[in-house]
Amino acid sequence: MGARPCRPIRWVGKDHQAHGVIAAVNSETIADVTTANRSGFGDKPILIIVPLTSISDWAEDFRKTLGSQFKLHEYLQGKPMFRRKQLLGMTARDIIITTIGFFNLKHGPSAIEKSHGNKSGRPTMYEGGYGENELTDCFSLLILDEAHEFKSVKSTYFKAVRNSRAQHRMLLTGTPIHNDLRDLEGVMGVLQSHDVWDRFLQHDRKKDHFDIADESVRNTLIYTSEGAAWIKTKQYPGDDDKGKLIRQTYKACLLRRTYATTIEGKRVADELPPHKKVTVHLRYTGQSKDMAAVIRNKYMSGEKQSFGEAKNFRYLCHAATFLGLAGIQKLLGTCQRLQKADFG
Repeated sequence: MGARPCRPIRWVGKDHQAHGVIAAVNSETIADVTTANRSGFGDKPILIIVPLTSISDWAEDFRKTLGSQFKLHEYLQGKPMFRRKQLLGMTARDIIITTIGFFNLKHGPSAIEKSHGNKSGRPTMYEGGYGENELTDCFSLLILDEAHEFKSVKSTYFKAVRNSRAQHRMLLTGTPIHNDLRDLEGVMGVLQSHDVWDRFLQHDRKKDHFDIADESVRNTLIYTSEGAAWIKTKQYPGDDDKGKLIRQTYKACLLRRTYATTIEGKRVADELPPHKKVTVHLRYTGQSKDMAAVIRNKYMSGEKQSFGEAKNFRYLCHAATFLGLAGIQKLLGTCQRLQKADFG
């Protein structure tokens, strides 16, 4: 929510089920990871998917906080692919940090389909018919940063994350209030239990009225209640609790997206923390322009200019002279990682 300070919304219950959509910072997430580990959260490795621009900060924070008790694996371009058999031999003290672009490239739907259709020889298959690059059920915890970017359930990025089917899922998001309700579809799709959610996505709308993509706040609230009632009729074990979870999740998301909404007699606008706005004026000199051009031409090829995150780097280049020596060095290092990254 921009400059608004957000308290994390936590649904990590006594059973250590990481159900919640969380607005948090790295340190809070790390604290949750360590607490979960001490409580027997799971015996499989932890997968963390973050934007390319912040992966170095995440890695640095983890190293400072966790020390030698955990092993951090930076899974990026140039590193060998993690295979299913290798991951099944890891423990919850192995933390794998990667970007969604690289994870999708190696373990997304296209990569899996390609490995199964390998004509040069029969692909290596493991229990359950999984290929060597299929990481389904290999992780005890998935942490997804910038979760509000996963808007469409039809995107390959969404499918890559969903296919991992981590035992627990923790989403970090600062979703803007004015996002359309459709933007929550992908977030909810990653968060919810795969069996219930898959049935929701495949249900017959002519017979069942539950529809998460409805744009009306009122109808969405009605449909979430209907959705909870709908799964009761299916009589799957645990569906009643999952239906309640869906209502709780939507209530929190709706609470954060509509100023005029009144919940339990309180307007959302009145419950929001005070808005702080800071304006900094910088003089853009000829030296700034020249330095920006040098950085852009040296570290960013024309091909990568079209990539979404590259736009942010162009803005950073313009401010290079205001960052100081240490800031410029960090900027150059980030641009080098951007150059090496795979944008497939």
